[in-house]
Amino acid sequence: MTFNGFTKVDPFLLRQYTLAQRVEDPQLFNQVQSAWNNFVESGQIWALLIGLFVGYWFRSMSSG
Repeated sequence: MTFNGFTKVDPFLLRQYTLAQRVEDPQLFNQVQSAWNNFVESGQIWALLIGLFVGYWFRSMSSG
C-alpha cells in the first residue's frame, strides 16, 4: 500500500526489528577489557607500535 509515494510499513515488522537488537552480554566494559587483554597477550600491540614507528619513519624519509 502506498500513500503519496511512501510505502506503509506494517507495525509488526517494526517490532521484529526492535527484537533483533538484543545484546547477548550487556556489560560493555567487560567486553572492552577482554578485547584489550587479548590484544596485549597475543602480541598485536607490538605489531601496532612497530607499524606506527616504521610508517612514521618511512613518511619522514620520503617527504623531504
